[in-house]
Amino acid sequence: MSKIELLKQLGVEPILCDVFDRARLIQSVQDFAPGVVLNELTDLPDDLVNIDPHAELNARIRTEGNRT
Repeated sequence: MSKIELLKQLGVEPILCDVFDRARLIQSVQDFAPGVVLNELTDLPDDLVNIDPHAELNARIRTEGNRT
């Protein structure tokens, strides 16, 4: 089961978009019109054994992605 399907089963309405695509991300948020936006951006692996190879990716998403 994909993470999107799991979220749907839990009652969430997931929106999938590229956090580095600023224009599309802004449009997605505007279209959804949330009352609150909670930023939980990370790029961490599901298996913590692989955390070191993800360090650079996680740093990028936490800096560049958060600016978006």
